[in-house]
Amino acid sequence: MTDKQHNRTIEKNFCDVKLEDIASLFILTAGTLWGMIGLFSSAMSEGGFSSIEITFIRNAVAAVGLWIYLLIFQRKLIRIEIKDIWMFLGTGILSIVFFNIMYFTTIQLSTLSIAAILLYTAPCFVMMMSVLFFHEKLTKAKVAALICAFCGCVFTTGIVEGMLSGQGAGNITWIGIVTGICSGIGYALYSIFGNIALKKYHTETVTAYTFLIAAVSLLPFCLKGELIARMQNSSMRQMPWESVWYPPWLPFVFIQQDSNTPNPEKHP
Repeated sequence: MTDKQHNRTIEKNFCDVKLEDIASLFILTAGTLWGMIGLFSSAMSEGGFSSIEITFIRNAVAAVGLWIYLLIFQRKLIRIEIKDIWMFLGTGILSIVFFNIMYFTTIQLSTLSIAAILLYTAPCFVMMMSVLFFHEKLTKAKVAALICAFCGCVFTTGIVEGMLSGQGAGNITWIGIVTGICSGIGYALYSIFGNIALKKYHTETVTAYTFLIAAVSLLPFCLKGELIARMQNSSMRQMPWESVWYPPWLPFVFIQQDSNTPNPEKHP
């Protein structure tokens, strides 16, 4: 091998390592931002908003902001083919709407920390869905990691400790456990549908249509006068409205940036 070829090999390996590091950073950043969403949204829950209303408000705010940006700066990214609408129905309704409602319901039924822990059963479901839909190879190492991850989530909630001590499930109900696991399933579905959509469309396109469809699908459930009355309530005016404006699309942007390089099994 010549010196020139040797240098090219070193440069290639260096670039590969950097890309892998960046992809891992995207995943960690997305996970951190997801945890912060729970902190902000708990304020809205304490203010009397239901899980559906919180999900609608946050998705509507995100959709309006993203679409204004696209209409002004990136109009070409708005174009999609009608036959591909199922991708965005998947990311918007089956993932975002389902995941958020289940996640916020779990917070109301238990605690924010338990809801976040149960949310991170998502990698287990991503792995199983990847095997089913993308025909990923299921190795012994992956099965072991799957079992360890799931058991870790269960032990961290304190359920096992409570049952062994005769105190039951402690601060969480069985309904809360089910809704928490469902939030993980919804979160995992975004990796599946998002991975498919990103093979054809840009990150901003996928994100904008995802939040638009999510907000529109919840609109019929939020047209009642109670929502407007709650937002006009004097006590609501003193609520920390950063809980509404904190951009819920940020974690998805980082996940989608990561989706451009690794397979869906890496996503949280």
